[in-house]
Amino acid sequence: TAEYGGTPLANFPPPEQRDDEFFVEAAINQASDHFTEIKALLNNRSSWPARLIKDLSYNYYMDLTEVFEAGYSVDDIKVTIGYCESGMDVEISPITHLYDNIYYIKISYIDGTNICP
Repeated sequence: TAEYGGTPLANFPPPEQRDDEFFVEAAINQASDHFTEIKALLNNRSSWPARLIKDLSYNYYMDLTEVFEAGYSVDDIKVTIGYCESGMDVEISPITHLYDNIYYIKISYIDGTNICP
């Protein structure tokens, strides 16, 4: 403004919008009347700054209404890790009641391995 005049714009430049840095992509891999297999990919897209992270975890939520209507209980559900591409140690929490027929498990990467961006 000193050289060419004018007035600076208020709030310029606007703050840059940040993307989600940590997120899970999940989809049904296979399903039948007796099981559902979920493929879940944990992402580290940190960039503010990019950083190594360890001991991440995420929750997987389930509506068990159909299970209960079929006469089963939470105790009839078995949750396992069939394959972990990274080879990291993964821990699954017990199935936990949230509200109504909604339950969840926590999947934790517990071995201290850094998860890279």
